[in-house]
Amino acid sequence: MIDALPAAQHHIVVRDDGQPFKTANALGALIHHWRDEIGIRKELHFYDCRSTAVTRLVRAGCNIGELVGHMGWSLAYAAQMLSRYAAIDPDMTDGILDKVLSAELRRAALAAPVQNEDGE
Repeated sequence: MIDALPAAQHHIVVRDDGQPFKTANALGALIHHWRDEIGIRKELHFYDCRSTAVTRLVRAGCNIGELVGHMGWSLAYAAQMLSRYAAIDPDMTDGILDKVLSAELRRAALAAPVQNEDGE
């Protein structure tokens, strides 16, 4: 998508006429207008999309490296955003136990002595 932008365009999000928004609040005001027009609850905000996206990606099994690549964040920022936005639920924490047990089984299998055909 970014590669398809005209070379002279320095902003990704622009007005209908291709020009950047004139004030920092202009895009937010437009989003609030759209929210009200389609009847989305006022207590929901645009940045809630980020929280929802991160939570869904984590629940889908994405690791922090995948989040970094997808969201365009640094590793440190991704960790910060995970702690702020990812809604942790019991299913997600139960998955940790499964991962730990699987890792322990793999480690035990690697550490087990290898026996030859004679059982030695």
